[in-house]
Amino acid sequence: MYALASGNTFRDDEGGNWLLSFLFRKALQSDVLFESLILFVLSQAPAGLAISTEREDEQAFLSLRGRMIRKLQRRLGVPRECIDDITIHTILNLMASDVSEHSQPAPIISA
Repeated sequence: MYALASGNTFRDDEGGNWLLSFLFRKALQSDVLFESLILFVLSQAPAGLAISTEREDEQAFLSLRGRMIRKLQRRLGVPRECIDDITIHTILNLMASDVSEHSQPAPIISA
């Protein structure tokens, strides 16, 4: 939805949408990146869209965020994975979800 709505912003060299042609394809190959995209999308959703209560939404968001940070910490400890595309885009998604007006930065949860 976001990629289609912002098509011109993310145009790649071949005329396609970079979010769909590169990032989504990478996310389908990596659970950590896919989950970070889900977290980002949830952080962008307007308040009141969910069918659960605000407290349940916040708990689910923080739980997903905590899992993402633990997975990211493991990746950062592996030399081949610590600076690859998946790790970098996962960090960017986490940062973007934190600055969303619908999310509050949570403390880093240690493994």
